Amino acid sequence: MKKTLESLFVVFLVLFIVSGALLVVGQIIGVITQNGDTILYSQNIFAKLAFILSAITSVIAYIWNIVYKKKSTNNEEIEPLSETS
Repeated sequence: MKKTLESLFVVFLVLFIVSGALLVVGQIIGVITQNGDTILYSQNIFAKLAFILSAITSVIAYIWNIVYKKKSTNNEEIEPLSETS
């Protein structure tokens, strides 16, 4: 199960990063060419996909963290740093 979650996380993370990068590249091209339709076209194609992929990636990361939380080597509580003036 750990290997499956790890693989799913990597796949969705790569897809999310690629779709986000394509969204930004399309918007940059639209700004450089001063073409608003290109910006909107890029947004219509990639924005929803990037949002959905980022949500799936975050859910997988959350499940992975909950299921395979690293246990500390010692059971001592970590004390907060004291503020010095």
